[in-house]
Amino acid sequence: MSTFLFVSIAVEAHTTNPMPIAARLIERGHTVLWYAGKAFHERIARIGAIPLPYVAAPDFSGHDLFDFFPQLAGRSGPKVIGDAFDQIFVGHARARVADLRRIIATHKVDAMLTEGLSYGVGPVSELEGIPWATFGDGPLPALGDPDVPPFGPGMLPRRGAVGRLRNRVVSTLAEKVLFRPAENTYQQIRAELGLPRDHRSALDNVTSPILHMHASTPSFEYPHPSLPEHVRWIGALRPEPPTW
Repeated sequence: MSTFLFVSIAVEAHTTNPMPIAARLIERGHTVLWYAGKAFHERIARIGAIPLPYVAAPDFSGHDLFDFFPQLAGRSGPKVIGDAFDQIFVGHARARVADLRRIIATHKVDAMLTEGLSYGVGPVSELEGIPWATFGDGPLPALGDPDVPPFGPGMLPRRGAVGRLRNRVVSTLAEKVLFRPAENTYQQIRAELGLPRDHRSALDNVTSPILHMHASTPSFEYPHPSLPEHVRWIGALRPEPPTW
């Protein structure tokens, strides 16, 4: 049997959504370790997984996000999204890497699973030689397909040269302006860890290049004419039924 390390950002949906996946693995005799915020440990233990705390990484589970990160309070719009990516999701990757490597030093881990915002799992995979997968519980990113509009603006699909040009312009503006600080932080952290510059951007790393399991069906998403082979549709992630 195998040991899986689940990693989730300290946010309700991103932690509770993969519980059915963990429960099915445990039913099959596998061990699931789960690095998560303490506010979710009781629920994680209830399905038979082993909760592990954040140590170096800030644990904002059970707190209002804007109270914990007052620099984001009272703001809205694209700029606050870019700052959250830079300061929280990507910015905490250093601490997550330290925590995960500490776990791996004391547990034999065969594979890791995470959602898209727990940056640091990919670099740990490279450093420790442990494969990693992601699950998606939101819209599927464009994944480099020029015919797919970028996530966020809500643009309708538009085929042909005009549509591809529109998609490329909007994507380039997002990467070069809105998410530029997060990209710089991501590549800097890789350099600090002794890893080469990643040819995939920080935004691309919301999905694993090895396996991405998307909790949806094609009819709910933008048409993806060139969907990569490592992407698998797994349907809706239904909550675990109550145990009483």
